[in-house]
Amino acid sequence: MAFADGLEIGRSTFYVQQLSTGNFLRGAESLALANNFPEGGRESWLWWTQSAQNFVIAHEQEAIDPYNVAGIWYNDSDEVVISITTNRVYEDRSEVYVVITPYEPFDGGVGSAWEGYLVGNTLKLFSVLPESVEGEWTITFADPLNAIVKIDRCVSYDPRIYCTYNNGASVSIRKLAGANTGRSAVQDGNPLAPIDETLQVTPLGE
Repeated sequence: MAFADGLEIGRSTFYVQQLSTGNFLRGAESLALANNFPEGGRESWLWWTQSAQNFVIAHEQEAIDPYNVAGIWYNDSDEVVISITTNRVYEDRSEVYVVITPYEPFDGGVGSAWEGYLVGNTLKLFSVLPESVEGEWTITFADPLNAIVKIDRCVSYDPRIYCTYNNGASVSIRKLAGANTGRSAVQDGNPLAPIDETLQVTPLGE
């Protein structure tokens, strides 16, 4: 309520979310990243501020992962599944881990593991397994669901393992599951409401 000269001149009702720690959280520190905010291709860093009991924008820059590349990708021509996970540790890049497996796991094909880093729409990968293979790839994401893999280097020191592609070759991949694909796992047969839709029906203020 707001008063002037002892008379009420305004009234507003609002609701807040109380944390499990109690009415006032002390001594906590946390950083959260808001991807593609305040607009596409940008990211904001949100820092917990004790006095405000809320997150405040501490920094804004170009988004490191504007397409949210983590998920399940597929190469139609060779029928391999490419699983991508990301981990944000550094200011200027995301760490990326990739596992590649044949679509038919018992067809004799060899899977592989990779690590690398992502900046914007470009992912650089370096082979981890098999240990007898040295490989480098560059993946360029054209949009959230399509990308081109370029084989920069592939050398095998095991006569039983050969490189599928020559150096300089390019392969198309597409995203099957993960962010931007519109897929969600069914839970007990009940429809799921995305978080943003849930927040829209929760009173945050009037």
